[in-house]
Amino acid sequence: MRAFTLAELLLSLGFISVSLLALLGVLTLSLRSSSQNRESSQAAQLAQHLFEEIGQSQNCPITPVNFTGQAAVGGFPPLPYPVTRLDETDYRLEVRCQPVAGRVQLYSVQVLIRWKGHQGSYESFFYQP
Repeated sequence: MRAFTLAELLLSLGFISVSLLALLGVLTLSLRSSSQNRESSQAAQLAQHLFEEIGQSQNCPITPVNFTGQAAVGGFPPLPYPVTRLDETDYRLEVRCQPVAGRVQLYSVQVLIRWKGHQGSYESFFYQP
């Protein structure tokens, strides 16, 4: 009957240890990526909510305007501007509204959302009779 030598056992344990460390690294990267994807999805949902509020209120300013944290004017931009907190993450919103050149009563609204060193940029167009 043949048994394993000490060298064979140590080599096997070393191989298993390296494999487990590699799997742990992949798991960590996967969790980090999942968290970033969730935050990016939440930012897109915030932008969508803001666009829906703007569409319902139909109160885009008629001159180009940038909102980067100052108080809303005449209800524009609507909530959740300028900062909202979801799942312990602060999302800072910047809103830019301007008429589309050559198009009467058509406005471009751009939303920039920043969180934890990341950002997302979203744009929509609104017709205001």
